[in-house]
Amino acid sequence: MRSPGLAALELRRFGGGRLPRAALVALLVPPLLYGALYLWSFWDPYGRLDRVPVALVDEVQGVTAGGRKITAGADIVRGLRERRTFEWHEVAVRGGDLTTMRQNLTTLRAQADALAERAPHLHQDVADAVARIDRLNEGASAAAAGARKLHTGLGTARSGSAGRILVLALLMLQLTSAAGTYPVQTSPGFFNAIHPCLPMSHVVSALRRLISGGGLGPVWQACVVLTAFTAGALALTALTARRRQVWTLQRLHPELSL
Repeated sequence: MRSPGLAALELRRFGGGRLPRAALVALLVPPLLYGALYLWSFWDPYGRLDRVPVALVDEVQGVTAGGRKITAGADIVRGLRERRTFEWHEVAVRGGDLTTMRQNLTTLRAQADALAERAPHLHQDVADAVARIDRLNEGASAAAAGARKLHTGLGTARSGSAGRILVLALLMLQLTSAAGTYPVQTSPGFFNAIHPCLPMSHVVSALRRLISGGGLGPVWQACVVLTAFTAGALALTALTARRRQVWTLQRLHPELSL
């Protein structure tokens, strides 16, 4: 028999039983489902920029020139609000905040002077920074691998193959709603609703705060949330393992006839 005939025979054998068909469905559904969720989550993010909250500060004092009052700051604010590119929130700066801003500017000038002095050594500084980022990425990859193993182990211990499917579904939802690529406000409402309930969302928020700077509130919040998730997962795993140590007649295969 020639090769085309052998191929046709194998295809007929593959489609003849229920198990091969179920295996084919199991191979095709997860990537298709993840691709659909990914496209749905990131579909036209720039069309939803008006949902992204952005602070707007106007401290420009108007001046009088030629007998006419010029308020450039107010004109710019009005134009930004009319265009509605973002969800603008006009914020008033207090006196203490202005003092802090001036102190920050002074610090930036001092840092700029120090940077200019270290200009001949910037190449080595960049190399050291890249090495630190590589180590951070390795640590993040190891943490992600550990989280996946924890999820998979928990799902398998809880309900076997059904647990693996549940863990895979949760991983898909976390990857598409964690706001690691775009702000979560640019995603559809479904992903905005589940975003605060998943641990990966808090991890991304903490990493973004550490990279961009600012208060450490989101970082400590992420630590508390991850600790709570870990404690709950370990408790559920211990409970499931304890229950699996008890054998009943229903769990014996084949069943015993007394």
